[in-house]
Amino acid sequence: MKDRPGFPIEDPELAALAEELRAAWPDPPLSPGFLTRLEAELPARWTWRRALRQNRLLRTAAALLVTAAASVPVMAVVSLLGGRRPAPPPISFEPAPAPIVLAAGDDVAGLELEPPTSPDPAEVLDRSWIVALDRLNRLRRASFRWHRIFPPADAGAPADALPAGPIGTGLGLRLGLVRPEEVPVLAAPSAASAVDLWLELERRLAGEDQDTPGPDLADRVRRLWNDRPGDRPWLAGWIWILDGRRPPELAAPLPLPPAASGVSWTVLDRRPDLWPAD
Repeated sequence: MKDRPGFPIEDPELAALAEELRAAWPDPPLSPGFLTRLEAELPARWTWRRALRQNRLLRTAAALLVTAAASVPVMAVVSLLGGRRPAPPPISFEPAPAPIVLAAGDDVAGLELEPPTSPDPAEVLDRSWIVALDRLNRLRRASFRWHRIFPPADAGAPADALPAGPIGTGLGLRLGLVRPEEVPVLAAPSAASAVDLWLELERRLAGEDQDTPGPDLADRVRRLWNDRPGDRPWLAGWIWILDGRRPPELAAPLPLPPAASGVSWTVLDRRPDLWPAD
């Protein structure tokens, strides 16, 4: 008996016995009903028909497949019978002319030049611009020192102890009892007094945003400085802002009213410390 893969090698005596049995009974008859019982024991063979008949999900998938396959030629025919697609717009370009390169000595009589839209920097950065920048720089330096000096921690002045008018408002700024935004902007500098101009300077020093004094304010300061020498202590700060020079009145004390209870005017009047030296 030949060896087959997956089967063990038989014993030679057992193989000889098998050969003798085949020789003694070459074609034994099968018992009745053996084939029927054998087919019943064998597993059923898988076929498409049997699977479609027994599996509902497989029938649904097959129906969808048939529908999709049948719809492809139908959609193709419908697209062919439909309207024509619009023609795509033509794409074209126009070559730009080559830039004209002028060499030294070429004739440029036909070349038109357009004036610049912005002014010449030499016209803007003139002497007046430099003067305005210097004044703004001095104003901001004085404001920086003002915020470091005022209000003093030991002032301790109640609001009702301040005198009325611009002097009391200015001292209230130094004491921290009045906020800069509560002080109105000087509307008419040409008619302002020396004390009004001093209050306007205090407002700008106490505020966060400083701006350069205008020509009308500068003219009023100079007019009062020349016409009223007694008011120069109120205007000395403006003279330093406008011109950068330190007049003797800059170190003189302000002509403040008599001392009120609880207010130390000496502490409030720190003029030498307020105006830095150039």
